[in-house]
Amino acid sequence: MSPILVNGAKLSEMMMWLNATLPFNSYSTDGFDTGDNYIYMWANKKALKTYTDDDIYFVHRGKVDIFNFSRAPGGNDTNLSDNFVFANNFKSKNFQIIQSGVFTPLKTSKPSVFAYTMSYKDTAVIVIGNLDFRAETDVKVTVPKLSSKDSIVPIKIESIPLIKKGTIETTLKAGEIIVLLLND
Repeated sequence: MSPILVNGAKLSEMMMWLNATLPFNSYSTDGFDTGDNYIYMWANKKALKTYTDDDIYFVHRGKVDIFNFSRAPGGNDTNLSDNFVFANNFKSKNFQIIQSGVFTPLKTSKPSVFAYTMSYKDTAVIVIGNLDFRAETDVKVTVPKLSSKDSIVPIKIESIPLIKKGTIETTLKAGEIIVLLLND
């Protein structure tokens, strides 16, 4: 199902940053990165041309259509496409951390918030995300080795986090994901 129809652009954005900060290939060929909702105007109408035994364009609403003579996947959300490029550039520049790093889940004070680090040598990527797509959430994240001498670079943030020894406190907007780069 199109992320746009499930939880709007925020879910697509979250997926992009999860793809960029976890060690697997980024998902990019179906138009979700530009906000495609996969709603086709010709859905369930008579086909002008077919190579199957069915002359009706059958599609599942909200799901990418790969079997009909379809329009190319893609939406028109430039904010999402800019985020997609930014996230993948971040992944490319931090490839060693993402591919060779150690994944560590972090403890959060709210069940609707997830957090983790990908750490490699003296660098770590910290990711915090709000899975509540309807309300903002105040959260405290425990980062055990975080100290005052660490250098933290905000990569993707909307809300400014308060960083203390061993913790990060922030108010996450609905569906917000933040990404921080920590250098020891």
